[in-house]
Amino acid sequence: MYRATRTIAVITLAAFASACATQGANVASSYVPSSRYSSATCESLAEDFVQVKQSENTLSGQLDTAFNKDAALVIVGALIFFIGSDKAKEAELARVKGEREAIQRAMNDRKCAV
Repeated sequence: MYRATRTIAVITLAAFASACATQGANVASSYVPSSRYSSATCESLAEDFVQVKQSENTLSGQLDTAFNKDAALVIVGALIFFIGSDKAKEAELARVKGEREAIQRAMNDRKCAV
């Protein structure tokens, strides 16, 4: 009886963990080719970098908030249907991180001053 209860508890906890949002820092970037920025000037790359970095920080903050909220719900034992990850925001953050990396590669290729 104790073993069955413990097994159910572990399965439930795993289900909670898999339903939680991901922290922004743990979202991997999507590949974006730097050739997308091949005709950009150093000035426009710097402007794009600032805009993309701001978007990245905003999305990462939103995911961190969702992650902390989900973690708190798990701690107090909320039902699993109250917890939801935000896969669309994770995908958007991955794309934005990829854009930032592509801009950085393009800036390095052109030897732009940082």
